[in-house]
Amino acid sequence: MGSLSRRLLPILGALVLLTLCLPAQRGGLDLSGQVKDPAGKPIPYAEVFAQPNKIRTCGGQGFCLYGYEDQEFGWQCPVCVGDLGERTRADAEGRFVIPGLSFKFAHYVVAAAPGFNSDWVGPIYPEKGSIAIELDPRSPERKLYRGRVLDPMGEPLAAASVLVVARSSNRDRTWSRKGLDRLVSSDEDGRFVISCEPEFDQLHLRIRAEGHAVLMTELYSRAASRGTQVFRMPHGSVLSGRILSGADPLADVELRLLPTDRYPTRFHGPIGTRSDEQGQFAFANARPGTKYRLFAVTESMLGRGALEYFELRMPLYGKNVDLEELFVKPGYRLRGRVVSSDGSELPSGIRILITRPETWDFVPVDVEDGGSFEVVDLPRETLSLAFTVPGYHLSDENPNRDLRETSRLLGRMEADLDEFVVVLAPGEVSETAQATVPIVPVQLTSAR
Repeated sequence: MGSLSRRLLPILGALVLLTLCLPAQRGGLDLSGQVKDPAGKPIPYAEVFAQPNKIRTCGGQGFCLYGYEDQEFGWQCPVCVGDLGERTRADAEGRFVIPGLSFKFAHYVVAAAPGFNSDWVGPIYPEKGSIAIELDPRSPERKLYRGRVLDPMGEPLAAASVLVVARSSNRDRTWSRKGLDRLVSSDEDGRFVISCEPEFDQLHLRIRAEGHAVLMTELYSRAASRGTQVFRMPHGSVLSGRILSGADPLADVELRLLPTDRYPTRFHGPIGTRSDEQGQFAFANARPGTKYRLFAVTESMLGRGALEYFELRMPLYGKNVDLEELFVKPGYRLRGRVVSSDGSELPSGIRILITRPETWDFVPVDVEDGGSFEVVDLPRETLSLAFTVPGYHLSDENPNRDLRETSRLLGRMEADLDEFVVVLAPGEVSETAQATVPIVPVQLTSAR
């Protein structure tokens, strides 16, 4: 009876977590498609993963080991976007639908199936509607590296997602798109196989299994090519609560947990969830003993108030935490205009990227043709305002120009700002090297 109870408890726990974590009705667009082989034959039950392209989420700052610069879409980091992607499984005809993707961001869509090399397409915007992903049969020239995913009790974990975020060879860590499986899944016995052409010493993996904490780990080529490397998933703790505006629950608020420890073998990127109609939310895979920053995504709070981020540490030994009630406060308004230093007309289509550096959250703001802009419900935090306007740079007149990265302003929101002026000067200025020494920003101040 004791053995049966031990086997039933994880199943019952998973059912409870699944109930808690069912998302509310989500905004965004649905992306559909089909997975096929080179002959056009559908590949049934392939796993599909859409990873958002969060432009400059970590800003390309010096601590990032996995990021790379994309010529079209800027700074990319598969670790920084963490567990924010949407996963689904294709049907018997290889067709899939990924719901609720944000229309403001491009996505990379990865597909994987047993016996095939995983591949991806992208960057893709969700409004494309339907895509096709072609997977090649696994090449006999590729070397096979084997692993196995177990739960904390040593039982195999099926359907665990194994994502390759980087590879290391000869002390060189690179982000590689070719010659290896980016995404694989474990079978019913917890086993998975990664095929790879390039030589490497280690593959840096992010392993995710329902109801368990995300595992950042390494697969070693010598061990995995000769035998099977075993990965034991850590317990996942539940962090739950309820978000309110006064006495009213707030539904469909996107919340995230971001680890404060950025050491590569421990930093798994942000974890996301959403509140339901009663304002209740739950993170089912928080890592015990880890210190997190909890915050509400700015874009999901616009027009509803603001929630300042706060830090908390999850207890050890898998103990769950109930935050009970979180109350939003009125946010600050930032209203102003962008002008040129010489009075000339600025080009149209200017966009400001307002970022919360402590949480890597951001919201894009479009500037009207006359140069005016407005955004509401910003939290009382340090904000970064980034500008990329061809032929212009931030003028020295701007009191908050960041000396480490001259294309942005950096300062704290302490009150509503209704006459905030940003001055752009003609000419190109190369950005200074980014320092890793933190600074204490002053309050945001208008240039004029």
